[in-house]
Amino acid sequence: MDQNQKPMSFEKFKEIYSQVPRLCVDLVIQSPAGILLTMRDIEPYKGFWHTPGGTVLFKERIEDAVTRKAETEVGVSVKIERALGFIEFFDSKNHNGFEDHTLSIVFLCTPLSTDFKLDSQAATYKFFKQIPQNTIPEIKQFLGQHGFDGGSAL
Repeated sequence: MDQNQKPMSFEKFKEIYSQVPRLCVDLVIQSPAGILLTMRDIEPYKGFWHTPGGTVLFKERIEDAVTRKAETEVGVSVKIERALGFIEFFDSKNHNGFEDHTLSIVFLCTPLSTDFKLDSQAATYKFFKQIPQNTIPEIKQFLGQHGFDGGSAL
């Protein structure tokens, strides 16, 4: 599938994910400089920092989804170190005209290069040793609960 091609129409997406949880992956990409966050340039949460990630496609292996999201969202290959846990997003913002429920498996990853190239979802990226205030709340809470306190490794 072309990287810019969507696997389904928005109408189909809304029909499906207004009835069942959506499975996603989130990537905590860590280097000696900290963890990589990108500034969202689209809704929901435009102007907030977040970890790269997104929907697992039908019949896609979880590891392949991690690889795909790293390559499409930040333009690098990554080494998957381990699963860290999961984040549940109960969207109360109704940003797409419906409420959805997302379950995201979070993976700790190491970048295999430093040649980052963002897709249209993000305005910029930065490595952080402390999580900024304007980070998506569920992501900020998850990172805090998993020992990211400005100095210790996850």
